[in-house]
Amino acid sequence: MKTIQRTTSILFCLIVFCLSACKKDNTSEPAPSQQERPGHIPGLGEEEGIPEGTEFKLPAGIKLTGPIVGDDYIYDGESCIVDGAGHYVTVSLPLENTTTVPITIEFPAGLIIISLSGDYQHGILLEKVIVTIPAKSGTSDNGGSSNGQCQATLMLSCLNIMKDPANSEAEFILGPVTSSALIKDLLDKLSDKKILYSAYSDKTKFYETESYVQDALWSITDGTGLTEEDLENIDKIPNK
Repeated sequence: MKTIQRTTSILFCLIVFCLSACKKDNTSEPAPSQQERPGHIPGLGEEEGIPEGTEFKLPAGIKLTGPIVGDDYIYDGESCIVDGAGHYVTVSLPLENTTTVPITIEFPAGLIIISLSGDYQHGILLEKVIVTIPAKSGTSDNGGSSNGQCQATLMLSCLNIMKDPANSEAEFILGPVTSSALIKDLLDKLSDKKILYSAYSDKTKFYETESYVQDALWSITDGTGLTEEDLENIDKIPNK
């Protein structure tokens, strides 16, 4: 057990160091790796390294009150929001508003959640998710008093097909907003499509859409690029 804890601690330190190194000069967006190729994007698929991109910060007045962990059950009634376009990397973020006014958070398309273990998949949001955290002493949506806390459940897509999906044993940290040109191209192709969980009353239709989106993403992270079938499936997804 001590060996596992020590290994996890070392991996956590390496991830934080690499992310911090990328934050020293945030006046411009870091350039993606030279000559980016499908299946060879740092930190994605089976490629070594840390996912690259621009720093993401929670708004002032919002803090995490605990670790980001995998969520085995996306229908958890304790969540203030359950949304996203994925399935394999579903995580819960325990958030708290420390101010006396509501604060809106936008989790942008392209945001990566990084696994602290080499065994679990990293995840990415393929469409933005917005949540408003009530003021600490304000009124909640049901008319009661609010403690300013919100458990946000984000449904992210998998970036590493050969690793394990998220579960309650997996811990994550907020990563960057991807700078991968290939992933950005996919985001652009999906920008007018209905891919969010919240957009579907028929969840069977959502999971059909999710499978199209996930397969396309894997073609980039673990394959040789988008296929004709991927493009045809994306075209099948309803427009917003």
